[in-house]
Amino acid sequence: MCPACWATLAMIVVGASSTGGLAALVVNKFRNDTSAKSNIALSKLKESQTKENGS
Repeated sequence: MCPACWATLAMIVVGASSTGGLAALVVNKFRNDTSAKSNIALSKLKESQTKENGS
């Protein structure tokens, strides 16, 4: 292969891997936020049930 072909192939590989890494980072960020929100909601629900049972 000619040097220009190798350079093009290298740019394609680097572009694909950086895009995949960025996508994984975004998915991981949203997944963590969702679980945190559900944990907060569950803790508030447990607090309200405890208050009702204690009265």
